[in-house]
Amino acid sequence: MKTILFMTPLTLCRKGYYNLNIKREDVHNTIYNDEEFSHYADKIENAFTAWCEKVDNGLRNIDVKTYIIGLSDQLINEYTDIQLVDKHDFYEVLLSYWQNVMAKEQIFKAFRNRN
Repeated sequence: MKTILFMTPLTLCRKGYYNLNIKREDVHNTIYNDEEFSHYADKIENAFTAWCEKVDNGLRNIDVKTYIIGLSDQLINEYTDIQLVDKHDFYEVLLSYWQNVMAKEQIFKAFRNRN
């Protein structure tokens, strides 16, 4: 790929930048039409898809109340021995964030269940 995109021998047009061997507007198509890059992109996508398939059911069926209680307990424990920090302030930030995220999730679930 490097030899296709850049002039050989590699010459710097300015410090840290190589001279292109192709037109600037052709860079995107050259990369995305490259067999090696396509194979790599497929590998990345396949890995992500495999991960999604493995965790999808668990994430869809998470017991939210148990999960947030565990998260908050872990958070409070992390700050227990740190002076000049109110561990409950962090707990409040977590709860505020969680309520915001979960409110959006409930809207999403309601919409998804309609379809």
